[in-house]
Amino acid sequence: MTFCIFVAWGWKLLFFGAFLDELFGENEFSDALSKFFGFILILSSFGSFGIKKPNWFADWLLAIGVFILFLIMVAHFKAWNYNIGMPFRFGVQFAIPFALWSMINGRLIFKEQWLKVLLAVTFLGHSLYAIGIYEIETSYINMVTFAFNLEGDDTAVSVVVLMGALNIIMGLLLFVPQISKIALYYFLIWGVFVAVMRFVSFFDSHNFLLSLHEYLYKTIGRLPQGGIAWLILLLEDQKNDRKRKPKPI
Repeated sequence: MTFCIFVAWGWKLLFFGAFLDELFGENEFSDALSKFFGFILILSSFGSFGIKKPNWFADWLLAIGVFILFLIMVAHFKAWNYNIGMPFRFGVQFAIPFALWSMINGRLIFKEQWLKVLLAVTFLGHSLYAIGIYEIETSYINMVTFAFNLEGDDTAVSVVVLMGALNIIMGLLLFVPQISKIALYYFLIWGVFVAVMRFVSFFDSHNFLLSLHEYLYKTIGRLPQGGIAWLILLLEDQKNDRKRKPKPI
């Protein structure tokens, strides 16, 4: 998942920027820094791939990558007028690479409850925009219109509000033991679906390579939002298997 996050943000920084001018001003330095950070994140993505034990080079790449993601989160927070929903939306994007970096250095062990909080907070951040607390992006309305074959923006907005409310409800259900698995499967399916639709909704068969360039990274970067639910399901299954395993006499 860290690989996906680093690759996606690296691609965005290299070719499209990521609001770093909010921190460093609109100048050539900010543009050059975006491209440099993008290159570092692409490099860091390979440092995150297949790590099984501490490695000083991979450790430094991950640490630098996490720092760059933090700067991106702060820049977006400022660009969106300090809306609290923005850092919430970055929950998975920032925390997963940070958790990996901490875990390979023995500083952190994955806990299902921590991951559930992270998942709930991330989708809460998206929901604050969906239900109208903050202004929703036009591209998201267009994506929903295409995904559900809707007619008119008003209908699409209603669907977005409904899904935002459902995300909040499911986020609460994550912490109800008897039905938390239903919520996890919901976030797994919905997270992957939204990620895929980020590409499919704007794909142009007449400009295949351009479509890959402009939209595929958005899908790659959002797959971890469904992937985190899948990870929690795996961890819970492993814990249940250990409980069912007979104790030696």
